[in-house]
Amino acid sequence: MKSLLFLIVLLVSTAAYCQPQIVDYTKLEKFLPEKTFGGYQRGKPVGETSSMMGFSTSWALVTYTLPPDSSEIQLSVKITDMLNIPSLSMPLPNINRQTSDGYEKTVVYKGIRVLETCDSTDRQEKLQFPLAGRFLVEISGKGTQDISELYGLLDITDLSGLKKLK
Repeated sequence: MKSLLFLIVLLVSTAAYCQPQIVDYTKLEKFLPEKTFGGYQRGKPVGETSSMMGFSTSWALVTYTLPPDSSEIQLSVKITDMLNIPSLSMPLPNINRQTSDGYEKTVVYKGIRVLETCDSTDRQEKLQFPLAGRFLVEISGKGTQDISELYGLLDITDLSGLKKLK
């Protein structure tokens, strides 16, 4: 009986130990773009790793602003490790929605299915996509003139390195 109990405890603790762990935000920061971009100045990255009731998440964010410290026009890149969210392993649905205030559509950019959102009233744009079945990448713009700026930030984000992170 004791050996069976010991075996059960050993299996449960081994299974828990072998589960993939959430990536600390300090490691996620390394995959954010490091360069200045198109006249924008890069701010200091921020992030957080937290756990509650057995659920963990981690995120890192960097913001770009036009000098001198314009808060009206900014870009940001956010990477979130959502390991415990199974829906991230599913492909994005095909969406094509147009309203009087903007649009939302799924596009393929360099082999990545991206949800592109534009709100012309608030002058906010966003690109969102899951990566490697666990990460959510969000590139946002506020007050920007063209969504191509967001795609430019996407191009300098280290997605290939992020995919290798397990």
